Amino acid sequence: MQNTRNADERGGLVARLNAWLHALNRRRLLRRRQAKHRAAERQWIAADDPSNPPVARALQERFAALRQPAMLSVVMRECARATAPQWPWFRGPALTPNWHVINPSGGSFAEAVRAAPSEIIALLPADCGLAPHAPMMIAEAVARSPHFALMYADEDCAAGNGVRHSPLLHCGWNAELLRSTPYLAGLVVVRRSALLALEQQAIESDSALWWDLLLRLTERAAEKDI
Repeated sequence: MQNTRNADERGGLVARLNAWLHALNRRRLLRRRQAKHRAAERQWIAADDPSNPPVARALQERFAALRQPAMLSVVMRECARATAPQWPWFRGPALTPNWHVINPSGGSFAEAVRAAPSEIIALLPADCGLAPHAPMMIAEAVARSPHFALMYADEDCAAGNGVRHSPLLHCGWNAELLRSTPYLAGLVVVRRSALLALEQQAIESDSALWWDLLLRLTERAAEKDI
């Protein structure tokens, strides 16, 4: 009996030691992954941040290469919960001049879309902001794909001091993923004519109808046009 009890105690001690080592290794692996992700974030931001002079020069050269930048209307979504767009890291003028913001200001989202004077509509949540070079990137993408059906963008967060963090880098177009979750919750660029062709009840901004709107806009679109 004594030997059996000692064996049980040793077995329990070994099991606890193995569990502790397993937890330690998991924490070490998590720290390594987090460090790798932070390094990738810093690299992505450095290559994307227009406050970086080489990036700004490259963006200006790309903008100069655009012969006729598309005019862009930015329609704010969910504006009932925000009195005005809040852009915590919109620094300086946008690189593309042919754009303007339409804030429903108590009107409906559908009315804002109908009031937009341009064919290219950028739908932006009211609690989001645009990078200074975002309109230029959209104009460039429109020039490259003039028959596009829908565009979407990567996004990240900005702290109160303007420090960017937590980037959300979207995958390539995935119709099955969209059918299971509304993963395109940030900036989406569409055509005004496509929006107006939808039923009135689909042109709304709350989360459920927004998902329905995305599905309607993409269900007949060719993959190459998204």
